[in-house]
Amino acid sequence: MTEETNGKIEAHELLPIPETAADIVAAPTDVVEEIIEVPEWGYSVKVRSFTGAQSSRIRERSMVPGPGGVNLSWSEMEKAQFIEAVIQPEFSTREVEALYRKSGAGFRRVLNWIEQKSNLDQEVRAEARSEFQGHDE
Repeated sequence: MTEETNGKIEAHELLPIPETAADIVAAPTDVVEEIIEVPEWGYSVKVRSFTGAQSSRIRERSMVPGPGGVNLSWSEMEKAQFIEAVIQPEFSTREVEALYRKSGAGFRRVLNWIEQKSNLDQEVRAEARSEFQGHDE
């Protein structure tokens, strides 16, 4: 297979096709875990990137009824991402809601890690931007 990178065409070997789907399921996971410091809170939290199932749950929680049908709720998306990503300590929905209303930079620090490790947010943000820009015209 060939691929163009910075104007150069590079050839590389394709990865093998497995004999069965079970081989893919048994392969190492692409989910990553890290402990990140949140100095604004004086604590660290353990976070994990999303699986496909978690990404779907986040999308579902982010969609709320609104004028003209179902709309993306930015705040619901961010809270759902936080709940799915932070694995230690475990936060309740009520605690995340309170933290969301109280914390700016610390909450954003966790969301930034999520954005770096997961392309879910990038996809949703691009979609929301295009919808928003369409409304301004």
